Amino acid sequence: MQLYIAAWLTALAVAVALAIRHRRRLSLFGGGYRRFLLVRWRLVTFAIAAVALVVVAPYTGDPTWDYYDASFMALLTYLTGPWVVGRLYRGLRGDRDPVELYLAACAWLFSTS
Repeated sequence: MQLYIAAWLTALAVAVALAIRHRRRLSLFGGGYRRFLLVRWRLVTFAIAAVALVVVAPYTGDPTWDYYDASFMALLTYLTGPWVVGRLYRGLRGDRDPVELYLAACAWLFSTS
């Protein structure tokens, strides 16, 4: 378990450093992406899904999943999910920017763990 945690923290530190270094060219941090997320129907859908996830969390039988984990997962998925899916799709279509693919993979894994 210690090796796993060390590897994950290293991967996360590399991702944060890359995101800071390349922040100007990442659409994840652009105004267009923020406007995309702040459309009213997306916010309403997020609120409904987040509340459902948080309410159900303690009843899943998983002792490590609580209100805080569910809230964190819901928020990170809302903030990064569309970008991750789009980035991975573009990667499959041939636009293989290694920095963006690495960041997308880390965001994907971080929001679900």
